[in-house]
Amino acid sequence: MIIKTAVRGNGGKLADYLLKDKKNDRAELLELRGWTASTLNTAFRLSETIAQQKTHCEKPFYHVSFRLPAGEELTPEQWAHCADTLEKRLGLEGHHRALVMHTYKGEKHLHTVWDRIDEHSLKAAELRYEHLRCKDIARALEKELGLQRVRNQKRDPERELAAPTMAEEQQARRKGQDLKETRSALRDAWEQSTDGQGFAAALDKRGFLLAQGDKRDYVAMDEQGSVYSLGKRTTGATAREVRAKLADLDRERLPTVEQAREELEARQQAQERARQATKEREQAQEREDVSEHVAAPERAAPEVREPWAQGAQHAATPERTTEWKPEPTREPRDSERHNGLQAANEPSDRFRVVDKETGLERSVSAFAGKALDYLATQAEGVIEGIASLFDGGSAPPRRSAQEPTRTPKSALQRLHERAARERALQNISQSVKRGDDLNAADLRTLLPVELERLREGGDDYLMRLVKRHDREREERDRGRERER
Repeated sequence: MIIKTAVRGNGGKLADYLLKDKKNDRAELLELRGWTASTLNTAFRLSETIAQQKTHCEKPFYHVSFRLPAGEELTPEQWAHCADTLEKRLGLEGHHRALVMHTYKGEKHLHTVWDRIDEHSLKAAELRYEHLRCKDIARALEKELGLQRVRNQKRDPERELAAPTMAEEQQARRKGQDLKETRSALRDAWEQSTDGQGFAAALDKRGFLLAQGDKRDYVAMDEQGSVYSLGKRTTGATAREVRAKLADLDRERLPTVEQAREELEARQQAQERARQATKEREQAQEREDVSEHVAAPERAAPEVREPWAQGAQHAATPERTTEWKPEPTREPRDSERHNGLQAANEPSDRFRVVDKETGLERSVSAFAGKALDYLATQAEGVIEGIASLFDGGSAPPRRSAQEPTRTPKSALQRLHERAARERALQNISQSVKRGDDLNAADLRTLLPVELERLREGGDDYLMRLVKRHDREREERDRGRERER
């Protein structure tokens, strides 16, 4: 039930509003108690005249409307009981009262107007804290009459999710997040759950982790380590309501913010390993398909196999170790073999990748292909198709050493990797702007997905990668300047 109140004057206008039939709205006067007048307009004007002449009260009318949620209904006696209950709670017994029922699109709501002026003392009734008392009466009537419970405050999602703090805005800007979507996801998880266990599961489904806060009882953390306190701004619930809803959880058993960050990092590493394994399997399957496609014309033309076999014999001499080093005598046709004998007819690239240890030069796409070959070999262990292609099937396939069990990286190691990648991208950007050769060590630091795109896009993707890095760096610099 929703109870709205207002202290008003201008009795004639109020009476016209209550009894005027509008479109799809029917007004019916149910009760006119205490007045000697026969019409509602005359009664209100009489009360207003007495208030102006005998008292100093400028607003002698207390107007209340009782509304129900859609689909709820009450009998006339129950509507009158609602008015009587509120009257008794506010101390308005014996005051003049009018009841008017409105029907709007088939749904009814009751308007009740009390004359605040007592006919014996000629003093206006004081309505202290009347809005709080109305809320209490509404909740009590819902329980008594079996009605649907309604929130005390009118819900306004745009207002509740608006006006984030400066700290939240800066945190979202630094990490490239959409703050409105994040807070909306937290709100949805809160509304779709009924207890603490359900809320924690809903957060986990959306990529968040429930943890215990330092200042707040509970906080939520996203996959990037951003922390959001659970309160009015994120869930629309007060701290007391949050504690009540999550009462089935043992707060001491929840992870702290630091423990939650470690758990999220471990989860991200597991997901990254799964994605990398899937990508490596797909790459191995593609290489096997290429091997089958290239092997057929080689058997039909034995004279073409001789230079290939020479390169394969030379390439098979050094064993692969855990640290990749390009073969100093490898011929540039390796990249052509990797791309299915198509790179030989393509034009030369603008940028060259130079290995300072060996002095070898390669195009960007060829170097990226070699780097991906090494990564795939270390991950899969065996690539029999390529070995059989190089040696013509006469030599046993090469097998790499068994990959050691991977241990999750610590947060410090991840920070070091990010810093190394940032330095490498900065070096690549400077080399591109100067028109210098690229350092092979910088390109090895890139992510596998970036190497894959470099192999496919070559110099064009390299330019896009550099421009994106420069743009992100400028945005971070501007963010730091604003924080200062």
